Amino acid sequence: MAPAADPLAGPGRRAVLATPDGLHVVIADGACERRFLVLAPDLPPPETVLWAAVAFDRPRAPQVAGIERLAALM
Repeated sequence: MAPAADPLAGPGRRAVLATPDGLHVVIADGACERRFLVLAPDLPPPETVLWAAVAFDRPRAPQVAGIERLAALM
């Protein structure tokens, strides 16, 4: 079994900002930037099952593509 991928590992800038909504996670590599909201007080441990949400008041295609890219790392 392959080890779980860690989306925070690797090149680029990473930032985690705690807010009342949860943890805002930003992973940036050059012009490419991905943002996530983790609805928990801490980042989940590796191999934790994650749920993805899509905002219907914004374009859905880029959101779904981002979820698929993240899923490909897992």
